[in-house]
Amino acid sequence: MSFDDDRVKAFENKYAHDLTLKFKIHTRTSKLFGLWAAAEMDLAQEERAKYAARMIETSLNSPSLETLVEKVTQDFSENGVNKTTHHISFELDNV
Repeated sequence: MSFDDDRVKAFENKYAHDLTLKFKIHTRTSKLFGLWAAAEMDLAQEERAKYAARMIETSLNSPSLETLVEKVTQDFSENGVNKTTHHISFELDNV
């Protein structure tokens, strides 16, 4: 292998690593945000885990974080939790 081939391979490996890391960060953020939202809705412990899993699924179907905010805002209004969209966005930014 030449120097150029090694360099290309290194860039490909770095790119793959960066994508994997970005995916892990995105799913972990979705999970933690889902757990926070489930706690705010006062769901039972086993329901909190299921809700967090649904948040991960939602984030994978639509990678925009705004989709998560919209879903939680809707779920909060259905469950009588009085939080503004701004407050929900703030919590997502700080997960």
